[in-house]
Amino acid sequence: RLKQKEAQRISTQIGSLDQANSGLLSTMEETRKRFDMLGQDVAVCPLCRQHLGKEGQDHLRREYEEQGLESKRQHQEYSSEQARLQETYASLTSQISSEEALLNQKRKNTQNKIGGLERELEDSRKAQEELNRTTEKAEQAQSILKTGKFAKEERENLSRLNDKLTQL
Repeated sequence: RLKQKEAQRISTQIGSLDQANSGLLSTMEETRKRFDMLGQDVAVCPLCRQHLGKEGQDHLRREYEEQGLESKRQHQEYSSEQARLQETYASLTSQISSEEALLNQKRKNTQNKIGGLERELEDSRKAQEELNRTTEKAEQAQSILKTGKFAKEERENLSRLNDKLTQL
């Protein structure tokens, strides 16, 4: 989650820098047009539209040149920052993708383990039920053996035969 938020923040910064650079390019183009207009035979003041003398033209040239250089410096700075952020963004999105793939694999493995454990649990419940039934039958058989309530007819027949044998 944190990496996703960080990637989103970086993406927003990249977009902001891109917009700022587009604005700077427009400003630089406009400054260049004004600078070029000063080279024409009839140069006019951009504010009052009056004819400019040599001194006024030189002053505006220096001002436009300074503006152009400052805009260029800012554009390069923003472009460098944008490139750095794009590398960071690419790295983060790659990490996020890898971590999501790993997480999905772990989820799949966990679901498989859960399925196996649920089957084992069901098998052990069935085995416990079978053990309970078998234990109950064994206890009943043991009780019958202790009380002598088994093969009553056969034991009576055996007893009669024993009696006959002793009589013989």
